[in-house]
Amino acid sequence: MICFVKDAASAQKKKTDESGPMVSRITVDVQGIKGDAGRWVDLTKNLIFIEEGELFSTKRFQDSLEALKSSNIFKAIHVSESEQGAERLILRFQVTPYPRVKDIKVSGGFPLLEREILNGMQLRPGDIYDPEKFSEKTDGIVRLFKKEGYIAPVVDLKAAEDSADGNFVVYIHIDKGDFFHIRRFEIKGNRAFSNTRLQLRIKTFKSWIIPDFLRRFKEKEFDKDIQNLIRFYRKKRYPDVVVNPVVKKDAKTQNVALLIRIDEGPRYDIQFQGNRAFWDFTLKKDLILFKEGNKEDLGLRKSIRKIKKRYLDAGYRDCRIEMKSERKQEAGRPIRKIRLLIDEGLQYVVTSLNFKGNSAFDSKKIQKQMLTRTPGIIANGAFVQETLEEDRLAITSLYLKQGYMDTTVKDEVKSPKDIKDRKQNVDITIGIEEGVQTHVRSLAIHGLTVLSESQALEAITLKKGSVFRNYMIRSDENTLSSLISEKGYPHVKIKGTAVISEDNTEAAVTYEVDEGPLVRMGQVACTGNFRTQRRVIDNELKLDPGEPFSLENFLKSQRNIRDIEAFDSVRFNTYGLKEKEDKVNLLLELEEKKPYYVQSGVGYDTERKFYGNILAGDHNLFGLNKRVWASSEISQIGYRGDLGISEPRFLGTRIKSALTIFGEKREEFNTNFGTRERGVSLSFNRRFFQKLNADLSFVYSNRKDYPRDWEPTLMDEEDRFEPREFLTISPSLIYNSMDSYIRPKKGAFSSLLLDFSKGINNSLDDFFRYRFEVRKYYTPIEKLTFALRGRVGDITPFGDDRLVTPDQLFFLGGTSTVRGFDENLLRFDSSGKAVGGLTAILGNIETRIDLGSDFELSFFYDIGSVRNAVVEAGSDEFRSSVGIGLHYITQIGPMGVYYGHKLNRKDQESAGRFHFTIGFRF
Repeated sequence: MICFVKDAASAQKKKTDESGPMVSRITVDVQGIKGDAGRWVDLTKNLIFIEEGELFSTKRFQDSLEALKSSNIFKAIHVSESEQGAERLILRFQVTPYPRVKDIKVSGGFPLLEREILNGMQLRPGDIYDPEKFSEKTDGIVRLFKKEGYIAPVVDLKAAEDSADGNFVVYIHIDKGDFFHIRRFEIKGNRAFSNTRLQLRIKTFKSWIIPDFLRRFKEKEFDKDIQNLIRFYRKKRYPDVVVNPVVKKDAKTQNVALLIRIDEGPRYDIQFQGNRAFWDFTLKKDLILFKEGNKEDLGLRKSIRKIKKRYLDAGYRDCRIEMKSERKQEAGRPIRKIRLLIDEGLQYVVTSLNFKGNSAFDSKKIQKQMLTRTPGIIANGAFVQETLEEDRLAITSLYLKQGYMDTTVKDEVKSPKDIKDRKQNVDITIGIEEGVQTHVRSLAIHGLTVLSESQALEAITLKKGSVFRNYMIRSDENTLSSLISEKGYPHVKIKGTAVISEDNTEAAVTYEVDEGPLVRMGQVACTGNFRTQRRVIDNELKLDPGEPFSLENFLKSQRNIRDIEAFDSVRFNTYGLKEKEDKVNLLLELEEKKPYYVQSGVGYDTERKFYGNILAGDHNLFGLNKRVWASSEISQIGYRGDLGISEPRFLGTRIKSALTIFGEKREEFNTNFGTRERGVSLSFNRRFFQKLNADLSFVYSNRKDYPRDWEPTLMDEEDRFEPREFLTISPSLIYNSMDSYIRPKKGAFSSLLLDFSKGINNSLDDFFRYRFEVRKYYTPIEKLTFALRGRVGDITPFGDDRLVTPDQLFFLGGTSTVRGFDENLLRFDSSGKAVGGLTAILGNIETRIDLGSDFELSFFYDIGSVRNAVVEAGSDEFRSSVGIGLHYITQIGPMGVYYGHKLNRKDQESAGRFHFTIGFRF
């Protein structure tokens, strides 16, 4: 950026703030742009702190130049001045903006994602386009692909100017070329474990055994493999292991040879002797050398220190640990036998805890502040000197909070000579010299103008006559600063002091307030919103020009703008706040998401068998931050299509609304009817806090059931197959604290869904339905996760006939509910067709074991019951199954297979069933 300042303006460049003639006019000339220059004029003026009609200020002039430069918007800035009489000045700003990167289109980037490529080249939509530095962007992409194993990738980088606005669309074409093929893979030095066992733990080896055209060597992945091998050896009690990789690349032949040299070192056999207080299993948790290694015995020494601390925390203050080490050979392999000889000594146990000198607080309240306790249900009564010292500080803090500034707390520890069961009793007496309680005698606030004294005194915690707490002065300073800052004084400074009387009974508190200058909100400028309309951004801002600057509203505006779904990233730049100007301008640098998207997929699972789907949409319809989409799916049980539009700010609120038109044909497995349906839904969603969502939907449906077999329709079933129209109102609450949607390991999920259905031309859809579900995930150790689910649902009809059609009933059995059973066949009739009910109860327990290498083994128990059937078939009994599953974890979720075995199966039923799935069932 180049800045030329001429004549008197350049002479004014001094560090001190000097005033000059009155600025009668400020002009802005924007060069080198296409289209409307008005927005650039406004943006430039927003960064200039000098205003027409005021005296020229050197400081404000310098701040304006600095703001124009630091905005990184202009590649050239020229400032000139001319005098209009002796006391008048005209300032002319001539600026040349950088053009912007309007869009980036990448081709040939597979297998990397577009986001990874943009991160590598450090260029995003909305960034400035600088032709001088543009060619350098290829280097980052080349380095990125070389790390992925490509030998000499070529990147063709072009930029095309958009004639409408002068911004640029960047085209990136990547010719990856050939990659290094893994031709040889060797492991040497391993004696404890076979090559096969080690190779199965190495992802790079898996690349070696696949077809040649896929054997791409990834250096980053190979480095991870080495670290995984080290962790594996350490876990298997080889903490001295050293793994040295050797990589030999030949660019001519495009081959790479990999050699892993392993110096296993000795296997450690650690035994404990003399430990009575703790089991070996407990002490082994402190052997961190099997996690961190044991270079020069550092890990062993740290492990011994952890064991000793465990004993000290349990009251064994005289504990001694001696290490005996012996190296030997067993079956030709080195072993280091280590014996940790533990002399536990006596356990010091608190048998009595007494207090003396306390009158302000009773002994029970004081004791609640302490970690030192006598033996009980929760406490083991261990005496630890360090803990007792912390307890004394806690007691002192308790008194300090109530105005006792000179409280002294001492302890007296006595150990009687009687020793029983290797335990030494300890009697503790806490002596307290409370001193006198200090109260606030007077309270004064000086220098306050923007708040009344009564408002300020009401807001602070310390009040006249209240107990004096010195630490509350800092808290009250922050409270006053926050209140004054919200009035437009962000530079406020407050200093609180207290003068204590000689007898420590009274304190005079004074707050000195320096409000600083009044700061008002200036203008807000945006860059990067090529598609998003400005009014969408303005609706989310809580900052009005001319209003006092509010930090709270500024932070709210940040959150609101970042929540706009049309943006990938947002950066806020303020001008004038750091410079302590009387006006703060805001520049938003925005990166928009690519508006259009298409997603498609094909797959197979037991619920639908073969299926395919496609989804296409626009994230930012007409630049209004509205989402529109169309989706369809076809499978072996039917097809469905949806067309929808969503509004993230319904009527300007935080409620998200969506309108969807849908059509569907569905023939569930093992049922004797199919369903055709079309309708429209309107839903409203609001997030409360971070984990709670509330939803309300209205659905109009036109549905028709039809028989799937050739049997004649009974007289009393004719109404069932007539077209039906009904309206459903569905409120719901969802609580979600799961740590992952793809592979949850901890947290909980619960949902309550209610349906109030009313038939328009029939009474078959007059019912009230509720469904309640709870899931819990618990991981007690690293590779073991327990997953539990319970679900109950019930339908209460209220129509004239109190009948409900089968398509509204609950069915259980299959991949998502009770595994081992065919889809929907937990309850069935004599012909083998599924029977639904008004009530369904489901329970699942699953144990998931991480096998490593992205494989997971699971064992499950499922149980369920379909009750209150509308036909006399089957029974209300609970039915259950047990089984096993194996999953492979991918980036999009787990893919796997279950086998469920029926318990107490009925005649003519199969013993069990396989289920193929994508994703966990719960």
